[in-house]
Amino acid sequence: MMSLTLRWFWRSTQRREYLWLWLAVILSSASVTLISQVSQSVRATMVAETVNSMGAQLLLRSTQPIDRHWAEQAAKAEITVGELIQLNTMIAVDDAFQLVSLRAVSPAHPDSRWLTFEAGAQDQVVIDQGLAQKMNLSIGQTLALGKQTFRIVGIHSHQDPLAMMVNQLAPPVFIPISQIDRLGLTGEGSRISYEHSFLGKPDAVEKLYAALQADKRASWQLIRADQSSQDLENTLSTAWLFLDIAALTTLLIAGLSILIASRFYLQRWVQTLALLRALGVTQARLFGVFGGQLMLLAIMASLIGTAIGVIGFYALVPVLTLWLPSFTSDIPWLPMLMGMVSSSLTFWAFTLPLFWRMIQTKPQQLFRQTAHSVAQQRLAWLISGILLVLVMALLLPAHLRWWVMLALGLTALLLWGFALLLQRVIFRLQPITRGWLRLVIANLKQDPLSLKLQFVAFGLVLYLLLLLTLVHVQLIHHWQASLSDTTPNVFIINVQPEEVQDVQQQLQQHQLSAEMIPMLRARLIQHNDRRLSPEDFSAGRAKRLLEREANMAILSDLPAHNTLLESITNDQRQSQLPAVSVERGMAELFQIRPADRLVFDIQGQTITFQVTAIRDVVWQSLQPNFFFIAEPWTQEALPLTYLSSFYDNLTPSTSQALKASLQQASPSLLWLDVRALIDQIQQLMQQASTAIRFLYGFALLASILVVMSATLAAREARYRQWLVLRTLGAQQRQLILIGLAEYALIGLLAGTLAALLAQLSLALISVYWLALPIHWDIALWLWSLGLGSGSLVLIAVLSQAKLWSMRPRALMHHNE
Repeated sequence: MMSLTLRWFWRSTQRREYLWLWLAVILSSASVTLISQVSQSVRATMVAETVNSMGAQLLLRSTQPIDRHWAEQAAKAEITVGELIQLNTMIAVDDAFQLVSLRAVSPAHPDSRWLTFEAGAQDQVVIDQGLAQKMNLSIGQTLALGKQTFRIVGIHSHQDPLAMMVNQLAPPVFIPISQIDRLGLTGEGSRISYEHSFLGKPDAVEKLYAALQADKRASWQLIRADQSSQDLENTLSTAWLFLDIAALTTLLIAGLSILIASRFYLQRWVQTLALLRALGVTQARLFGVFGGQLMLLAIMASLIGTAIGVIGFYALVPVLTLWLPSFTSDIPWLPMLMGMVSSSLTFWAFTLPLFWRMIQTKPQQLFRQTAHSVAQQRLAWLISGILLVLVMALLLPAHLRWWVMLALGLTALLLWGFALLLQRVIFRLQPITRGWLRLVIANLKQDPLSLKLQFVAFGLVLYLLLLLTLVHVQLIHHWQASLSDTTPNVFIINVQPEEVQDVQQQLQQHQLSAEMIPMLRARLIQHNDRRLSPEDFSAGRAKRLLEREANMAILSDLPAHNTLLESITNDQRQSQLPAVSVERGMAELFQIRPADRLVFDIQGQTITFQVTAIRDVVWQSLQPNFFFIAEPWTQEALPLTYLSSFYDNLTPSTSQALKASLQQASPSLLWLDVRALIDQIQQLMQQASTAIRFLYGFALLASILVVMSATLAAREARYRQWLVLRTLGAQQRQLILIGLAEYALIGLLAGTLAALLAQLSLALISVYWLALPIHWDIALWLWSLGLGSGSLVLIAVLSQAKLWSMRPRALMHHNE
């Protein structure tokens, strides 16, 4: 049987009977291989840059000493462990005192990359550059720290963008970790934080992370390189999701191409299968021979497509290196395996139902149409559905698979129902039509199943492409809007009430627009009748928020960059209580709802507020944002300070002069320059945007190619139709109108429904998956609709132009 299968397969290949099936499978395999490898490499590059910035793949921070067991376990796994002990204390230089962040580091800790200590020397310290400028210190001078006097051996100039705001409040000073016990600062009541950093092979670090998670203590905080900040985690997760969607979209469109092409090719088998059954060939033998041919096609086309995908990736490496200077890549074994497996599974998922139907052919099929077993067809569709689930399991995160299946299933059902309605309407219109339009409807009426199948296939293709387009635009639009060119890059805080006017005047003299926001320090101590204590919470964030005071802004109106989510009605308002609005994350953490009561400790005074609104805050916008915003409630003097932010576009020298002038006018003022932080976030978003644009373009190109292959495969079935029309005297102009009108009608109607469904799907994806605001763009919707429908017409021209110019004899020769 194997030799027979190989002979028939070789003969069919030589006669190019499976040309468009080959092309569809090759494109699907090449697409998944290339997209998976680019996605994997971009992901690894971006995480590697974050690891390089953070100096570790994993950080373990704790308010309690960390058990030595974890350092020993990491060492056994060949993971480098760095240690840090941090506490805030005072240093003294002559009669001057300064609050500093003391950081005792081991040689393997990431901070040690920027430090140089003298070998064997005792009582040595490296100080921050800002501290050296502020206190006029230099190398060789001494300062008092704890019970010891330390000699300055270095000045630290490296700035961590994620910690720079804290560093400006309490500048860091560094000592070797071996000297921490000699200071007398680590008593039982001292507030100390401990940190272990881990750097090693990714698999080993991942196993260690899993072990730490399983034994996580209430005092621990685990920070991974790809989750070092909420902004970073959100940006990366949305980028990865889009790349997964791009790969799946290309694969599903290739599957639709396979569906259309296989329907034409497998239909040719009917007479052959019926004849073989009449000659006594068993169904099992037919399954082996013809199924073996399809299996050989799937495997060989997948291998060829995988090879093309790998070659394409290495051809693109120089371009990707220009966009991502630190771009790195490994041998794409996993993407190659994914390309082969996913394309083979997709091939059978879209081919199996029709193949199963063909295998059920009976000998009577030689003379008349016969019914097929419904139970057998249901089994084939069940297996096909399982194969699709396996494909999605390869390409999508677990929490998205069933939602995607549901969305695709509902979309296909809606398109099928609309196709049935369309079929009834246009068939009823045929008697009242004339000329070429009547021929168009007659042409569609000859094969109603083909009409419905093409409508559903093209509708799904347009739906997936439009959805990919809309999600792509939504992501890029959101990222660009979150950090614009005029995003505030300087904060000034701790401005006293009597200094506000002078500070504002100086800013106005430099044409800097900055609103001074009054705020005070408040500690949340009660929610309704429940007292809130840090000891009652094991979750790290809730515990940390209750252990410290929060900034509460005093504003009559909510900031324009905050989004109101929920608010109370006038009937719920308790006028005797001052109003406060709460940031959504804080509200979710403590289960705060509108109309609840919150009690704050403000400078030793207990004040009860009523929650009047819940707000959404975009923290990565770097606008002044607050957990709590209270409306002014008293005429009495409050312990207020003022905060402001602005975009500093001055020259470095002018900016430095302004900073010195402001600090002279307001000695307590702190000037926080966050330009390095903005540069890091913008670089990250630019890299993610570049990857998304590239893969979107490739998915779009691959989608157009597979749709064209499906159209060309369907063209084979039209030769006989054109032969009849040409024999009856139809002119070339009439054939062109008939050919284009069919695709224009399908494209316009399928495109309209697909665009509507894509926009609705985008709204759901934005809210529930990407956590982005809904962005409706009618112009983009219309443009996408026109492009999608126009593309189908263009593909029809390219695929049928040869038929329109062929004479009856040539058409007859092709059909023989």
